Amino acid sequence: MLTAPSLPDIPIPNYMDCYVETDQHKQLIPYLDSNGTDGLVYLTGVTGSGKTTLLKAVFNHENNNIVISGKTAIITFVWKPSEDEKLNPSYSVNVHYANFLLACVDKIFESFSVPSYQQNPNELLSFIKKNDFDFFSQGRGEGQTKINNLQNFNLLKFAILSLRYALTNCGIENIIFLFDELEEAGKGQKGEELEIVVIELAYTIKHFLSSRPLKARTEEKFRFTVLISCRHYVYRMITNKKKQSPNKFWNKVNAEAQSETMIDIPNPPSLILLLSKRKDVIIETLKSDKDKKEFNEVFSITSEILSQCEKIILALSIGNIRDAYKYIQYLLFNKRWLQRKENVNGAFFISSSRKDYNLTLPSFLRALALRENTVYTHESIIPNLLDNTNGKKDLSVLIVLSFFISKQNDPELRRDFNSQFDFSEEFESLVDKLFQNDSDHIYKAYAFLLNERVILRSSHCCQADAADDPKLDADPSTWKYVYLAKQASILWDLLEQNSVLFEMFMDDVKIKKCVQSKDDLKKRSFLQFNVLAFKECLCYLETLIDVENEMLTNLSACSHIDEYRENFGYTPICRHLYNGLKKSFDVYYRDRNIEKSKEYSEELEEKLNELSKTMDSLELFNLDS
Repeated sequence: MLTAPSLPDIPIPNYMDCYVETDQHKQLIPYLDSNGTDGLVYLTGVTGSGKTTLLKAVFNHENNNIVISGKTAIITFVWKPSEDEKLNPSYSVNVHYANFLLACVDKIFESFSVPSYQQNPNELLSFIKKNDFDFFSQGRGEGQTKINNLQNFNLLKFAILSLRYALTNCGIENIIFLFDELEEAGKGQKGEELEIVVIELAYTIKHFLSSRPLKARTEEKFRFTVLISCRHYVYRMITNKKKQSPNKFWNKVNAEAQSETMIDIPNPPSLILLLSKRKDVIIETLKSDKDKKEFNEVFSITSEILSQCEKIILALSIGNIRDAYKYIQYLLFNKRWLQRKENVNGAFFISSSRKDYNLTLPSFLRALALRENTVYTHESIIPNLLDNTNGKKDLSVLIVLSFFISKQNDPELRRDFNSQFDFSEEFESLVDKLFQNDSDHIYKAYAFLLNERVILRSSHCCQADAADDPKLDADPSTWKYVYLAKQASILWDLLEQNSVLFEMFMDDVKIKKCVQSKDDLKKRSFLQFNVLAFKECLCYLETLIDVENEMLTNLSACSHIDEYRENFGYTPICRHLYNGLKKSFDVYYRDRNIEKSKEYSEELEEKLNELSKTMDSLELFNLDS
């Protein structure tokens, strides 16, 4: 219950008791006020970032229903198309929504005890004739016959005019159209296309209401907000469509673009705060003292985990709270890396003694990356920053990463979803100039980081994601407006804090370069300090130092070394890796008098000292060139 993926999954009377208010909550509150201006609002965020929960907390709405509170009406539409509806989605969603609006109109009349237009159709027809004579002229006959003909001609326009009639007669001053859970429409084939269809419908509603004559607006006296909740990727798709679709509809949309607002969810609330709120609510539902005690122990372990790696979990989840809870579960009940003693029944052992657990950052990293396994693979949630899928032992991934790390300290560059940093203008020119013969490897490394979501696209970047477009790496000049995900700087720093990531990445490198039996792979272990794995890291680092030395020598020969340092950093990349190895070695062997360890410690220390001297000369070369 504590780490359930979403609030509705928690079996308590009111799951909103676990809600934590955010800055975006405060930004949405004014839309409940009827004194604002008409417009369209995007609420953007990654899947699982809490968009639906936020909307529920602010508007207290019901899916596919109308909720009336005072003089405010909230109409929420969630479309789950059938397979038949997917065959002609634009037509289907309009018909579906029009019928839904007409049902909402009936509820408005019922709520205010006002006779509906079915009881007096001529009043509605008089309203339509006054406000849209061209549309009125399309229906033949009189009374209900004319209404039926108007519905057959354009059901959606009829529904919106009927809604305007109801709002005017019932005194509603504020109407909010919510379009939420677009992923529900987008499930299955042509997913994003179906989400775009729903957004086009939302724009149609906005246009019908925005294009009212001034006299009609004055008489009707209600303001409206069309609020669309969608993923970043879908927002970029619609931005691209508005820019590149030269049809009449999108020309109208662009003409009204000044009334659009975007509210982004860049960061979820603190996980500690979220889980504390859950804990206080859930524990009240537990009946036995034993259950309450065990639940408190679980929460205590969770708090210990988050005190050391909350930022890591949030960064790896890229703002997806559901994924964050899943990653906490990887840690919380990990028998291989967190539990010191084995439970007789094989289940995770809940204990009040912290001595029963490995509550250290290295253990947490291994549990996150390996889960219950002993071998790291490229399928891990932690991407391999030493990736060598290009068949060459190089530093391409870390070189690309170092460029963005060095840029993130620039106060003029935004580093969020609204970033306007133009990759093609600066990075591409540097790569082509500095790396020339190796530029393909750099671009492939960049594509790798995009695929692994270490580098993300901003709202200004209209091209498809690397993961969604297999041909993306054919034209790197189109990769514009990107920003560095939080996991990038965190993983970069972790490489320098200890050897854990280096050791795990080496497993992936080794698997790709050598043929090993499954038995060999099973023997590889990271329990405490693995001498073999550590020696492999030292040997590979020696190779990488040679690679970096050759690269810097070439840059110096071409008089490009200063430009490289200014844009990629002054400290050699291998120094970063060396520091992590050295720190792990010092921590493990510090104050140890184990004879068995000594025979290895002298050999490893000698190798470390040798590499340190090489690193010193490399640093000196980098600074003096």
